[in-house]
Amino acid sequence: MITERQAAAFWRLLGAAARHQAVPDREAYRKRLLREELGVEHMSEIGRTRDYDRIMHRLALEAEDWDALAHYGVAGDRRMAELVADCATQVLQLCCSDLTVPSGIGYVNGILAQARLSPVRVVDADDYWLDLSPDDLRILLQILDTHRRRLLKRLGWTGHLAYAHGRRWRRTTTGTLDCTDPPCPLPAFHVKILAA
Repeated sequence: MITERQAAAFWRLLGAAARHQAVPDREAYRKRLLREELGVEHMSEIGRTRDYDRIMHRLALEAEDWDALAHYGVAGDRRMAELVADCATQVLQLCCSDLTVPSGIGYVNGILAQARLSPVRVVDADDYWLDLSPDDLRILLQILDTHRRRLLKRLGWTGHLAYAHGRRWRRTTTGTLDCTDPPCPLPAFHVKILAA
């Protein structure tokens, strides 16, 4: 099920596509596109990642919105880059003995050099470019996740080793590991039942 922000973007782009295609019945147009592109009938059946990207890509094509087309055409790669950044952050948190986490660019550059991939080009302290193909991003994520799992075992973690996006690690003063998971997201749509 898509989020509220995704739903708002969907309706906005659907309106633009319907206007551009001069479609008289927007609801029938929406149902036809969902059926053709995803094989679903209702908005509640659209997944938050690949499904959403596919339907938005189609709507951008129909609306001839080239900016949106470029945006949704690389959405999967952007998500993979976000996972790489998060996993690198977790590795750095596991490596540090205090609450401060140094910049991960040097660390990631070392991994990239060992994997014979192109290095991170630093623009300034808050901006850098990681020009990797989607396949190289997946390789980098696998490398980082393997290192993260090994660090957890070495530090005596007895919980699950599976990667969780947004998880934060810190060592306590007693030397044990403490993890904090992000809060569960709120449901995308709120249903209110009216009393009869």
